Amino acid sequence: MPGERVTVLTDEHRDGRVWVDGEGDLWMPGPYGWTCVKRVPFAIIAQLATPEIKFGPYTAVLDAE
Repeated sequence: MPGERVTVLTDEHRDGRVWVDGEGDLWMPGPYGWTCVKRVPFAIIAQLATPEIKFGPYTAVLDAE
């Protein structure tokens, strides 16, 4: 459900929801792990990453399809 907040993303959160971290980066589960989408100067990048407690809290922003 959008608005849910968690300290760290775990496998139980890999249900298709999109999450945002404390820095405003989007986190989406994918077939190879978590994909992080973030803005950097003059670009938007998407990369495989590991959600860690230092980036949290994470807030659900979109429900699974």
